[in-house]
Amino acid sequence: MFLIPGSPALAQLIIDAEPNDTIATAQVLPLFSDFLVTVVHGSISPGDVDFFQISFPVDAVMDFAIQPPFPEDPPPHVLGVFDSMGTQISPSFFYPQGTYFFGLSGLADIGFSGAHDEEFSYVLGFSYSLFPAPPGFLLFGLAALCGPRRRR
Repeated sequence: MFLIPGSPALAQLIIDAEPNDTIATAQVLPLFSDFLVTVVHGSISPGDVDFFQISFPVDAVMDFAIQPPFPEDPPPHVLGVFDSMGTQISPSFFYPQGTYFFGLSGLADIGFSGAHDEEFSYVLGFSYSLFPAPPGFLLFGLAALCGPRRRR
């Protein structure tokens, strides 16, 4: 765990742990109400796939990104989102209550089976907010709705 400079929010730091090459062996990312950000440090080698599991007890809004930005075009990775049954789904910002899996592999491996030759290190960040939203979030939303309006 560490503090993000200039912010009261806490983040949890997770190190990629093998084996996590399949959905069945996905590394579980614990979800705590004290943390709004989860950061995973890991690496991909030829034939490797990294899967991570997140379970939301209530509906959630989540964003995720991989760093650093890779100068290659296209980048050397593919990132997929899977539902609790292991079916690949389109990434979203809203995730209903349930379990989700995130797979990271080399670019050629669109089936997430390890069929690639890429090798790279990564930092994968997840930021999320669980609903019902905390009171501060609701007040912020209310303030945005009640804020100054243009007069006609």
